[in-house]
Amino acid sequence: MAHIDFSPDRFQRIREVYADWWAGKGTRPVSGAIIRNRPPKGRVPKVGLPRQGNISLKVDPDDWLDAIEYEYSQYSFYGDAFPVYNLDIFGPGVLAEFLGAELENDTGLVWFHPKEDHDIRTLNFEPHEDSPWLSYILEFCRRGWERFGGQLLLSMPDLGGVLDVLSTFFPAERLLFELYDHPEDVKRLSGQIARLWKGYYDRIAEALHSREAGFTDWSMIYSDRPSYIIQCDFCYMIGNDMFKEFVLPDLTAQCKYLDNTIYHLDGPGELNHLQDILAMPDLNAVQWVLGTGPEPCFDNQERVFSAIAEAGKGVMIYGYEAVDYYAALTGKPGLILQTQHVLPADRENDARGWLKKWGIER
Repeated sequence: MAHIDFSPDRFQRIREVYADWWAGKGTRPVSGAIIRNRPPKGRVPKVGLPRQGNISLKVDPDDWLDAIEYEYSQYSFYGDAFPVYNLDIFGPGVLAEFLGAELENDTGLVWFHPKEDHDIRTLNFEPHEDSPWLSYILEFCRRGWERFGGQLLLSMPDLGGVLDVLSTFFPAERLLFELYDHPEDVKRLSGQIARLWKGYYDRIAEALHSREAGFTDWSMIYSDRPSYIIQCDFCYMIGNDMFKEFVLPDLTAQCKYLDNTIYHLDGPGELNHLQDILAMPDLNAVQWVLGTGPEPCFDNQERVFSAIAEAGKGVMIYGYEAVDYYAALTGKPGLILQTQHVLPADRENDARGWLKKWGIER
């Protein structure tokens, strides 16, 4: 067993709580707290905790797993919190690298760039079995399972949305022009990416032993069945007619392929598409990111949250205050999932008091 204070019995409780939430049967918010209040245990790591700015193919995965175990041995988990490490360290939209893009992280974050200029009329996407990062990620996940089993979960990396991945190969405004100039090629390539997305999702889930331990992604929430936060950040820049034509079919198909899905609604530029998103019958929930823009963020908040609740979808929220606000606004606390985050030891009493208020106790 790893030096992490979390038992199989507690994971069984997490499975039950989340299963009710995904099914819309919850009566209270799903929420927890992670408190750093323990002395570290385990091997003192040779390297720092893996982050986007320091990932390297040269580092032995076991050295990073040592760093993860050393860090998580210091945590106590309360309420619905559980041990999970976020593999968004490999960047947002890492599927682009699997398909031939260049991964760069010399700026402190991960970015993806095309290795050459592409003609959309002749481009085709096929699996790149020589992808160094795919090989590394699969090995990292396998060793993570060997180290932690189901005691700590590694998340699915951030594979990216279909058009978001395609935009990597046609950066800046180029993909916008391609929607007008070569719409059938956009759809053809989107179809290829969507099929490959499923294949890579399944391969990584197999390496993670997700069907045994459970599924999680860059949101670090739990599902006992295949799940993911689906998205299309690119749709911020297109109108609703184009959204229906180029985006909605892929999102609908992903919702059917996966058992549990949340849509990542990233900023006010996507609100033009909200009703179509909420109309997807197989979508479970929405993560509303306030973002920035010409319309004040908080002016959007009430109508967005109300629309989500009226559609009967769950809502993923950051922060305890946001939970109180949503519950008071809609009267539907059972729809809320409040994502977990690490707090210092001096916040323990506050966090545990808030959880107790909602009937969420360890």
